[in-house]
Amino acid sequence: MVERPEHTHRIVSKMAEYYESLNEQLEQLGLFEMDPLQIHCTSALNSTLPGEYDGGPVKRSQIWGRGMA
Repeated sequence: MVERPEHTHRIVSKMAEYYESLNEQLEQLGLFEMDPLQIHCTSALNSTLPGEYDGGPVKRSQIWGRGMA
């Protein structure tokens, strides 16, 4: 990473593009759910997200996700 930071940046950029594309596809296919209680950090139990659920397909902006470190 120290000797070739541009290489690391390219790899991380590709990973970010992949996950953004994956989540976009999951949303388009209607595969998100409002109560994902199996999420390991229980952020799904927080009700502070904006927007009301109208019974239609769940959008990414209506659910909590999780990050990778």
